[in-house]
Amino acid sequence: MPSSPYADGRLADERRPVAREVQCARCGVVVLAAKFSPQQTSVQWTADAVRACAEFAARLAGGQQTALIDGCASLRASIEAAVRDGRLPVVSPVPEMTAPETTAPEMPVPETTAPGMPVPETTAPEMPVPETTAPGMTAPEVAGR
Repeated sequence: MPSSPYADGRLADERRPVAREVQCARCGVVVLAAKFSPQQTSVQWTADAVRACAEFAARLAGGQQTALIDGCASLRASIEAAVRDGRLPVVSPVPEMTAPETTAPEMPVPETTAPGMPVPETTAPEMPVPETTAPGMTAPEVAGR
């Protein structure tokens, strides 16, 4: 069993969609559909399919906008039939195969001087604080000045 990339032990869900053309049994519209579970279906409609769908046409005639239409019950039934008939597979989760996280071993810091020579201190020199103020303003006092 693959190790989990997550601290809580769950596996990554790396499903790959298997989109298939599905034709509506009612009006003949063809869409691309993919199933990830019995509950989740992805449907890609084309503009032509939206215009040709009998249920969408009826709802559009009733004043609904296509963006607010949940879907087509006839197409949903055709997708379910395609799943039952084996024409549209339900893609099961494929765990992500990754190497477990490991930490690199601590490496010694190489010396940049010749053996026996002291390593110079690497502190930054003190930088002056510019005294820039807007006209008519006084500069704030800075500690140590």
